[in-house]
Amino acid sequence: MAEVKLTTALLRRAARMARQASETQRQLTKAFMGRYGVTYSEVDCDALIDTLDYGQGVVPTLSDCDRYMENSGVKPLSARKALGGGDEG
Repeated sequence: MAEVKLTTALLRRAARMARQASETQRQLTKAFMGRYGVTYSEVDCDALIDTLDYGQGVVPTLSDCDRYMENSGVKPLSARKALGGGDEG
């Protein structure tokens, strides 16, 4: 592997990427709360944690995401309401 030098440009790029990642994570948290009422981290959904927090594994489709969350005990809020359920998973 080629040597990588620490430069101001590299530091700026890292800071920019960190800000983008933080903003994306805020949006993701809001979207999960809106769809499921909890986040994937709260239910310890390893498949999503590996991909969305650590960049490992296969990027899921929305259907995969629903299945992973259901396997962790949580259905989308819309499915719960359609079945006449409350806020419980």
